[in-house]
Amino acid sequence: MKDNIPSAESESQPFPSSCLSEMVGEFLWQVDAAGFYTYVGGGVREVTGYEPEELLGRHWSDLLDESSRASVREAADACFAAKAPICSLINDLIAKDGRHVSVLTNGRPLLASDGSLIGYCGSDRDITELLRTQSELQRFRNVMDQANFGIVLADDDQKIFYVNKAFAHDHGYAPSNLLGEPISRLHSRSQLGRVKELIDVIQQEGKFVGQEVWHRRADGTEFPMLMTGIQLTAPDGTHSFAATALDITDRKKIERELAEAKARAEESAQIKAAFLSMISHEFRTPLNHIIGFSSLIVESSADPEILEFAHHIQHSGEEFLEMITGLLELATLDAVDISPRNAPFSLAELISRAEVTLQDYLDQSEHASQIQVDAFDSKSVSGDWRLGDAPKLYLILVQLIKNAVKFTRAGAIGISYDEPTPGMIRFAVRDSGSGLSPEKFHEVSAPFVQGDSGMTRRPDGLGIGLAVSQKIAKVLHGEVRLGESDPGSTVIEILVPLAVAA
Repeated sequence: MKDNIPSAESESQPFPSSCLSEMVGEFLWQVDAAGFYTYVGGGVREVTGYEPEELLGRHWSDLLDESSRASVREAADACFAAKAPICSLINDLIAKDGRHVSVLTNGRPLLASDGSLIGYCGSDRDITELLRTQSELQRFRNVMDQANFGIVLADDDQKIFYVNKAFAHDHGYAPSNLLGEPISRLHSRSQLGRVKELIDVIQQEGKFVGQEVWHRRADGTEFPMLMTGIQLTAPDGTHSFAATALDITDRKKIERELAEAKARAEESAQIKAAFLSMISHEFRTPLNHIIGFSSLIVESSADPEILEFAHHIQHSGEEFLEMITGLLELATLDAVDISPRNAPFSLAELISRAEVTLQDYLDQSEHASQIQVDAFDSKSVSGDWRLGDAPKLYLILVQLIKNAVKFTRAGAIGISYDEPTPGMIRFAVRDSGSGLSPEKFHEVSAPFVQGDSGMTRRPDGLGIGLAVSQKIAKVLHGEVRLGESDPGSTVIEILVPLAVAA
């Protein structure tokens, strides 16, 4: 059969064996009426990996991938039978080295003078990379079309050449309605200055990030979008830009509602604090009278029963006054913007003053005989003199001392400080009270919650000492926290940044 194959130089050959055909990048071929190659040339080596002589005499379908061979042969046979041109037939070839090569086949019939079919001549163009690129672009487009935020691409003339579904939907259009339209169509005249400003930023800096821009829908309503844009440069040097756009109408509404709620809450807190402060002040005057007159009775009466009653009145009045003072402190912290002062002071002197206060409170405690004060214990701290707000630190220590005395029935109470990290001072108030778990500490840090509210305990105070301490520490850019301690005891720490005084 091979002896009957026309040579590459047969008179019916439209592709002469010349150097011109060898310069063509496409795989050029000619087959006879039965489909056997009678000529191969052009870019046959680049496309298939075969030498021309390796393909001469073989059937064109021998190179087809088996998975598509039947369908491609059916399409080609139909053209052969009708003597019709083969137009843009995509098929997969198997190259000599096993590669799958996608080609675009075009061919025309060769007819004898009597109209009978001699064969076909045509070309196969390697479109493997083209199809791969198209596939990647399609996947990318699918991702953009399914995104829940808007994407728009415009050329250097600010004409839109791509929008995804979300962007078009946000503006009340179908994507096809916006292609070729200027971006100015999506903005009112008053907004165009802002749009030009952002385009200038893209052209000068290459991008802009997170800018709020007002847009206009098809029905004329306006809405805010959060936009990020970037400039794109094509290989030929032409520019375009891409932008993402997120409708933030709902976000803006939520922000307004949160701002209004915050303002109402702050106003309510200020009213409560002002009321608390007023009531506290009003209570102090009659309480001072009660305490003063009970003191006069104690000093002037010799009747044991009257003295006992007067002592009870005086003690209850002092407790009540202490509660009112605590409420006033809490109200002041909530109602006033308190700034920390910055003055030099001695850490040791602050602790010594706090220990004197501790002893004063112990002298008033019914358990004083069963409680001892641990000697001042501090680790080596570089630069005892620091810059900070000593009065506020002392106020925190007093609050913690009150709690330590209140909840300690026997054992020891101590105060100390050290420097865990440079510039950070840690004060500690230790007591042998009932102890606090981390959960309980978090609970009693809230105002008006007491550490021990059981039925066997007489409630002393309002449970605001730790809350006041936390608020003051926050003003000082520090914190009050629960320290490590042995079972049956409590360590409350105050951490506050303090620079060394020059």
